Amino acid sequence: MDRREMIKELSLGLGLSISVPSLLLTMQACQNQESTVGGQLLSTSQLNLLGDLGEFILPRTNTPGAADLNLHNFVLKMLEGVYDEEGQRDFISGLEDFQARCKNKYGKVFSDCDEQQKSEFLQNQEKMSPKLMGNVWGSSVGPETKPDFYRQAKSLFLLGYFSSEEIGRNHLNYVPVPGKFEGCIDYSGQKIDAL
Repeated sequence: MDRREMIKELSLGLGLSISVPSLLLTMQACQNQESTVGGQLLSTSQLNLLGDLGEFILPRTNTPGAADLNLHNFVLKMLEGVYDEEGQRDFISGLEDFQARCKNKYGKVFSDCDEQQKSEFLQNQEKMSPKLMGNVWGSSVGPETKPDFYRQAKSLFLLGYFSSEEIGRNHLNYVPVPGKFEGCIDYSGQKIDAL
């Protein structure tokens, strides 16, 4: 084998060793991934409970409510994509405990309660659940406690609400690039900035 032929074969081997795994990874990435929305992580009744809870926390007024924005699906996507398995289990057990406490108190599930009962129950949850501690530049202010189900769900609903395109573009003052700094400006009742 002469030098020229050996260089040709080595470059071909090197090219194949680099391109074949890349091609396989590309083909794997193109496969359809099945969604678990409403299927495996949460049952239909749990997803419906989440929807009812979100609609009561953020009802439709002159702005869209949680149901209009499908925030229960946003919460589900956050559970699937962001929470680890332990966090998912804690959230789901908190959801089931929430339903059980409502059933103990009123003899029916949250969805079947009237507006007064839902309001009373959620006000009680608001009082019982520990407040989330604030932070300054990433450092916690005060003792760090693990948020309970109600605080987690409420935080996720609010995150989904204020980060939705509908609210950001049509109900808040959407300014993607805020422009120059003006330290003292007149306020004439305009909408607050979305970003």
